[in-house]
Amino acid sequence: MSSPFLLIPESDWVASNALAFAIRDGFPVSPGHTLVIPRRPVATWFDATQGA
Repeated sequence: MSSPFLLIPESDWVASNALAFAIRDGFPVSPGHTLVIPRRPVATWFDATQGA
């Protein structure tokens, strides 16, 4: 599984850690809306555990 979000350059990230990074939403539903993207592609947010 791959994700187009993983192609976003680090220079566009507003925060990051070992498990995820955040970017400002290009089409925000409210001011300041931010997307948190896991570094490991997962099918759902609930699959985003610390496991490999």
